[in-house]
This record gives sequence, structure tokens and C-alpha cells, in this order.
Amino acid sequence: MDIFVYGTLKKGFSNNHIIRDSVFIGKDITADQYCMFDLGSFPAVVNNGNCCNIKGEVYFDRNMLNSLDILEGKFFTRKKVKLESNREAWMYFLDNSACNTSNYPLVPDGAWNK
Repeated sequence: MDIFVYGTLKKGFSNNHIIRDSVFIGKDITADQYCMFDLGSFPAVVNNGNCCNIKGEVYFDRNMLNSLDILEGKFFTRKKVKLESNREAWMYFLDNSACNTSNYPLVPDGAWNK
């Protein structure tokens, strides 16, 4: 199962160790546009609005989704997205009711690199 990550799960970031045994497929970009917000120690993408294409990395692992669902908790929902590479992957979106994103800065280029 492919997973598209755009925040702390990327290489060099704090939660990458969680997916270290997964196969790194490569960098990719979402085919559709979403809005990414900088929540401080991590980013969040919402599935409303056409802000920009989200930049991230794709990993493959048949068994990682349960662990990632626990990490992302009740505030994020996993949905399938199309990528520019023509792959389909799971991606986590912030639940609209979980956080008022108007209090946080938009990441205008879709690339979170803190």
C-alpha cells in the first residue's frame, strides 16, 4: 500500500523512524490542489480549497497503515489521492472540525520544510 507523506514522516524529520522499514518510492506531488497549513511542529492539509499541489514523499509498506492511523489520531482522516506520477496513495487530511486553520499560516507552495 502506498502512502504519501508531507510532514514529519518525511526523510530527515522527527517521525520518519516510524516508516524507516518501508520502501521509499520517491518524491512526488499531488495531482489535485489542497490547502496546507503550518501548525507549528507539523503541517496539516485540508481537503477544501484549491491552494496548491502538495509536495511530499511516497513510501510502500503493506503493514504501516494501522501504525500511521494511531499516530495521526482522531484529528486526521486517511483518503486516497492521485499523484502527478500517476500513482494512487493514501494521504492524511486534517478533519475540518479538529482545528480552526484560519489561526495558522498557509504554506503557499505546498512544501513544509521545518
